[in-house]
Amino acid sequence: MPKRHGLFERPSKADFICCKQSCVPLWGPGIWVARTGLFTGRLLMVLFLLLIAGTAGALQPLEPVDTSSPRATMESFLALAEESGRRYAEYLDSPSRATYDAFLQTAGKGWRLLDLSQVPPAARREVAPETRVLLREVILRVELPDLAEIPDALAVKAGDEKPEPLTRWRIPGTEITIARVEEGPRAGEWLFTPDTVRRARSFYERARELPYQRPVARVYLIRNYQVFTGWMIPPAWVEALSGWANTPVLG
Repeated sequence: MPKRHGLFERPSKADFICCKQSCVPLWGPGIWVARTGLFTGRLLMVLFLLLIAGTAGALQPLEPVDTSSPRATMESFLALAEESGRRYAEYLDSPSRATYDAFLQTAGKGWRLLDLSQVPPAARREVAPETRVLLREVILRVELPDLAEIPDALAVKAGDEKPEPLTRWRIPGTEITIARVEEGPRAGEWLFTPDTVRRARSFYERARELPYQRPVARVYLIRNYQVFTGWMIPPAWVEALSGWANTPVLG
């Protein structure tokens, strides 16, 4: 059995495999460097491919959400609900600044689907994320019509030519409403109405026991939002606290 020497130790005759035309060392400084370089190269290639895959699956950070019609807003909502669920699962599995920022970036896009015009500016950063989570939990639990049945931009344009143009659309069987904003900086966009924002919690309380109607990446109850602490405090630490420490107060 050939003996493996230290990094800078000269190999002996026993450390060579002799072929017909040459002898190849089994171990030695040159072989160690070559094998290390090969391993490092393969590792870098794997990391590079993982980086490409992660980037390809991410939403474009500067791409605005489509709110041009009730259908576009609903499609945007469902896409962001799926993406935020996946991002949140990644954050739980591997808490870090990167996974935290990726989740917040996706969640922040969801806030753009809400008409917060009747929420005081100082309270919007608190109201918006909670409302998004509440509506996500409700909408994923109710039966939705086919997207083709929800008015799109063409239907909106056609409705504008009628005596009573289309100005709002409601999810069947619910009071959750998407309406066209009539004035202000977001005029012309279709957003979840201020009344829907205001009543989001009551909708959730009534629907919370219903089963999910479509697959979700991770069950994301409102409690997850309430104990969301940021990337410097891992979620596992919060979950390890006693039950009384995880009980919401005035919330």
